Amino acid sequence: MIVKLFKDLNELFNEDWLSVTEPETLTMMLDQAGLKITDESLDLINALKACIITDTPWKNVYVFENVVDAFNGNMVIPDSITKPSLEDICFGVYCMLQIKKNPFSEDIARYIASIAIDTGISWLPPPIDFANPFIPDDDMGTQQECQKLVNRINLLPTDFSYAEAPIEIQAAKLAAIWKVFNRKVGKNIIT
Repeated sequence: MIVKLFKDLNELFNEDWLSVTEPETLTMMLDQAGLKITDESLDLINALKACIITDTPWKNVYVFENVVDAFNGNMVIPDSITKPSLEDICFGVYCMLQIKKNPFSEDIARYIASIAIDTGISWLPPPIDFANPFIPDDDMGTQQECQKLVNRINLLPTDFSYAEAPIEIQAAKLAAIWKVFNRKVGKNIIT
């Protein structure tokens, strides 16, 4: 969807839309092309533009969060921390990596890890697994066990009933993240 938007904008405006600095000017260009733009669409275009012309979304937590919100169709509130869900972060990171294969800063990895810790997740799946080094492992080896569960979780039906054991609770949480992520991407990324 986002790659298609990029191609469509380039087809309409060559790459002139990338040099537009004012949202009002971009809105006017889109209006003149016969396209009506919503706030969410403008947020998405601005996030796409930020990813194309700068590396800031891979380095700055605040910009990263705004890009993730825009790519997920969430309201972008630049002056506020919104703390997107891990499902939204997975999809946002996936989209960003479709645009550029930049590495993410340690600050962003720590930010994602803190959200995982807050939600009781002790291991993260791709494409946000780069944050795993910042999630402390417990003395039961939960992270290693979660890594072993990847293929099993991926193959389980969505209505699978997990046991009330620490590793099974982690498996259920990971399965929930992957279910939403895979639905957004439209394909299964775990092989």
